[in-house]
Amino acid sequence: MADEFDFHASTTAHPEHLAQFLARALDAETVTPRFLRRDRMHVDLIRLEDPADQDPIAPLLGFTHRVTVTYRLLPSSDEGAYYADVRAMVDSVLGILDHFGGDGVLLFNGEHMLIEALNGYVVFDSEWDDFRDVPELAEVARRHELRRLAQPLL
Repeated sequence: MADEFDFHASTTAHPEHLAQFLARALDAETVTPRFLRRDRMHVDLIRLEDPADQDPIAPLLGFTHRVTVTYRLLPSSDEGAYYADVRAMVDSVLGILDHFGGDGVLLFNGEHMLIEALNGYVVFDSEWDDFRDVPELAEVARRHELRRLAQPLL
């Protein structure tokens, strides 16, 4: 079963522009204008047309949810390859924030907040052990604040 990570963002960028950006950032194949594939990672992009479709986390954090990027990481017997994919995903989320702006939140399995980005400030959740224990993830997490994030969906 794949691990699923959802990045909910307030960016007004068009999904096709995000897809082009992500294809380069992830070195991924563009299968359709809103679906990318990279080895053991599948990426879907959705533009929300109706504000009623927002994930409940966005209004709780005070931003408008306009785009969802869903990353599905397929299981791998090679732990190093799995964490390289997680690192590429985290880098791409940070890249979206840097390149397109806006607020956002990265969720694991739709409920555990891993990264919160509000008003240009990025925080990594210290309760997700991988941000401390996996060297390639700890390295990127150390560049930002690492603290326990509230988990309003749990």
